[in-house]
Amino acid sequence: MRVWAWLLRFLWPYKGRLALALGMSLSATLSSVGMLGTSGYLISKAALHPATILLLWVPVVGVRFFGLSRAACRYLERLFSHDLTFRVLSRIRQDVFEKVEPVAIPLLQRFRIGDVFQRIVADVDTLQDLYIRALAPPLTACLTVLAVAGGLAFWGWTLSIPFLACALVCGMLIPMLAYRLGRRSGRGLPEARSALTEQVLGILSGMADLLAYGRQDEAVRRFHQAQERLTEREARHERVGAWVDGLFLWSMHASVWVVLWVAMERVWAHRLDGVLLAALVLMVQASLETLAPLPGALQNLGRVSAAGRRLFDLMPAQMDASTREDATAARIGLPGTARTGLHATAQTGLPGTARTGLSGAMAQVPSPTAAAVAEGPPRLDLRIHNLGVRYASLGPWALRHVDLELGPGRHIAIVGESGAGKSTLLKVLLRLVLPASGAITIGGMDLYDVPEPLLRRWITVVPQQTYLFNATLLDNLRLAREDATADEVKEAVRLAQLEETVARLPDGVHTQLGDLGMRLSGGERQRLALARALLTNAPIVLLDEPTSHLDAITEQAFMEQLLYALRHRSLLMVTHRLVGLERMDEILVLRHGTIVERGSHEALLRQRGWYHDMWTLHQAMVRM
Repeated sequence: MRVWAWLLRFLWPYKGRLALALGMSLSATLSSVGMLGTSGYLISKAALHPATILLLWVPVVGVRFFGLSRAACRYLERLFSHDLTFRVLSRIRQDVFEKVEPVAIPLLQRFRIGDVFQRIVADVDTLQDLYIRALAPPLTACLTVLAVAGGLAFWGWTLSIPFLACALVCGMLIPMLAYRLGRRSGRGLPEARSALTEQVLGILSGMADLLAYGRQDEAVRRFHQAQERLTEREARHERVGAWVDGLFLWSMHASVWVVLWVAMERVWAHRLDGVLLAALVLMVQASLETLAPLPGALQNLGRVSAAGRRLFDLMPAQMDASTREDATAARIGLPGTARTGLHATAQTGLPGTARTGLSGAMAQVPSPTAAAVAEGPPRLDLRIHNLGVRYASLGPWALRHVDLELGPGRHIAIVGESGAGKSTLLKVLLRLVLPASGAITIGGMDLYDVPEPLLRRWITVVPQQTYLFNATLLDNLRLAREDATADEVKEAVRLAQLEETVARLPDGVHTQLGDLGMRLSGGERQRLALARALLTNAPIVLLDEPTSHLDAITEQAFMEQLLYALRHRSLLMVTHRLVGLERMDEILVLRHGTIVERGSHEALLRQRGWYHDMWTLHQAMVRM
C-alpha cells in the first residue's frame, strides 16, 4: 500500500486532467455500445419492411451520431491521457532523481550499478503504464458495465442480473487468475533484465581490459547466458498471457449466449419486443469487449507495482541515510548547540536562513555569510576534531581520532599507503560518507548545517577519476561555472598546463571529447579537472591524487603551477607521491586510519619515521 500511495500521489496534482481523460474514455466506450445497439435495432426494424423510410430516421441519425462521437471522444481521450502520462512521468523522474542523488554513494554500496541503472531508467519508463494500461481500463470497464446494466434494467432485472454475473466472471475472476499466473510467470523478469543490463555495462566499461587479457569470449558467453535466461522468462510469461486471452474470449462469447438465451425467453413470454433482441445482444457484446483489456491491465498492474516497489526500495536508502544523519548530528553538534536533527528546522543553520530539510526548500534572507559568498571567495577555516569513520556500525574503523585545522590560505598534504583512509577523509568532507564520531566545522558552522548548494560553493574537489561528458572541452570546463568568461577559461587552461592539448585539438576548446573524454589521455583529463577547480571561486580545494597520471618531469612542473595558482586558497591534498610536499605548510601521515606523524617537510625528515623512509625511497627512485 505504501508503494501505491507513493505512486498515486503523482496523479493527484493532475486530478482535473485525470477526470477529463477518464470521461472521454467512458464517452468513447458508451458511444461504441450505443452505435452497435442502434445498428442492431436499425437492422431489425428494417427487416420488418416499414411503410416508409421516415420511420427509420431516428436510428439512422443515432448510428451516425454515435459513430462520430466515438471517433471524437477517442481522439480526445488519447490526447488527454497521453498528456497526463507524460506529465506524471516527468514528475516521477524528477522525484526519483531528487531522492536518489543525495544518497548516490550509499546506494551504490547496497546495489549493483547495473541494477540502479535499470531501476531509474527502465522501471521509471514502466510507470508510463500507470494510467493508460493499469488504471484506465478497469475504471472504464467498470463504469461501462454499470451503465449498460442500468440500461438493461429498464427492460427487466432478469436481463441485467445475468449480465452482471457474466461481467463479474469476465471482468474479475479471469483477470484475477491472469494476475496470479502472470505474477508467477513474471517472477524474476526485472532481475533478469537487471542482470542483462549489468553484463552490457560491464562489457562496455571493461572492453579494453577484456581484450587485453583475452577474456572477451567469456564475457560474451556470460552475456548470452543472461540473454537466454531473460528470453526464457519472457516466453513463459507470454505463453500464460496467450492462454488467458483465449480463456477470456471463450468466456465473453459464452456470456453473450447466456444473455441472448434470457432475452429470448422474455421475447417468447411477450415481455420484450423481438425487434430489440439484436440491439440488446450487440450492446452486451460491445460492453463485454471493454473487459478484454482487463487481464492485460492486471498484468500491467503487476508490472507497474513491481517497478514502483523497486523504485521505492531506493527511497528507504535515503530514509536510512537521514536517520543516520540525525544520529550523527546529535553526536557531532557544536558545543553549546542544541539540535533535533538535520531535517528539522535548525536554529544553528546558515545565519538568516530558515531550513525545512537538508535537501528541501530553503527560504534565504540576506546574511553576512551569504553576502560574502556573493562578493567572492570567503576566507573560511576548516576544522576537524576527533573524527571517526566506519562503513558498518560494528565494522573496523576507516578513520579514528583524526584532528586537522585548515586555515585560510593554508596548504596541507595527507600521505600514506593505499587503504590508509585518505580518500575516506575527502568523502567525509564532501558529505558522501557520514562520520561515526567527532566534529567538523567550516567557517564556524557545523558541516552538516551548511546547505548543499552553499557547501558546493565553498568546497571544490579534483577527484582521482575525472568524469568527462560527451561534449566539447569548453562545456566540460564550464561545468564548474556556467558563466565563466573566455578570458577566465583561457587562464584556467594556462594554469592547468592544458594549452598544448588545446592547441593540438582540431577545434580547440570547441572540440568534442567523445564518451568519457576518450580524446584525452589520463594526464590531460586530470589537468582538465584541475582547470575546472580553478574556474570556481571555492575558497577550499580538495585534491585526490592530482598527479597520478603524470610523468615525473610533468609532475614537478604541474605541482609548481598548482601551488602557485592556489596560493590564496586553502588546499587539502591527498597523495601517495611526495613531489612538491616541501612547499606544504603541514603534512599528515595516515596509517590504518590514524595520524601517526605530522609536521612540515623538514620536521618530518628530522623525525626519521615513516615519512623519512618513504622520502628516501622516493629520492632513490628519482635518481634512477
